[in-house]
Amino acid sequence: MAYLDHTGLAYLWEKLKVQFAGKQDKLTGASGQVVGFDASGNAVAQDGGGTKTYRHLFAASDWSGTSEMTLTIPAATHGISGSDVLCKAAVLSGTSYVEGTWAALATYATIDGTSRDITLHASSAYAGAVLLVG
Repeated sequence: MAYLDHTGLAYLWEKLKVQFAGKQDKLTGASGQVVGFDASGNAVAQDGGGTKTYRHLFAASDWSGTSEMTLTIPAATHGISGSDVLCKAAVLSGTSYVEGTWAALATYATIDGTSRDITLHASSAYAGAVLLVG
């Protein structure tokens, strides 16, 4: 049985170092992050990836405006980072949230490109809930 002597071990180690030189250390991140690439092409953990949803309950008194009612949800509250947002609204009727009513169907959302705040738009104020997807 042959064993590596000091010269053979040094030769093997040099070959391994060449092989390992291009490898990246273990990538770590937090829940909800994805693997992306920095400007140098290195893999890095980044926020985002996938779709985020946020449910918001509101009272009729939360709306503001006259001809068009608006309700703003700060970016720090909803956490949606994309450039598009989908909203599905429901009107509070007694103790139930009802979809498909005129007020709910006419409600839409916009997202500010700079602040990331989401604004709901409706023709009249109402109590209800909205599911935001972005």
